[in-house]
Amino acid sequence: MTKEQAYEAGKDSGQGIGAFIEIYNDYEKYVKAAAESEDNSRQYTHFSFIACEINKDPYGGALWDAYDDGVADGINEAWARRSPDMRQDDIS
Repeated sequence: MTKEQAYEAGKDSGQGIGAFIEIYNDYEKYVKAAAESEDNSRQYTHFSFIACEINKDPYGGALWDAYDDGVADGINEAWARRSPDMRQDDIS
């Protein structure tokens, strides 16, 4: 697995999870909830395939960093794709 592949896998995960977080008016709460959900998702089988690929690489630390950077970017992109009225304070 390359760093780019690890990053893209993380980004896909972050975007997918970020799209389903139902916090619309508080960016910090949204990011925290998305990050917690992504962390929880690492306990399921689909993630074990990614973890196995990263862990068997001698440069796994750099791949984990790339994966985590991708997750953060994916969560932020999911937030940015929301329409401005979905982010207004009067929606809860």
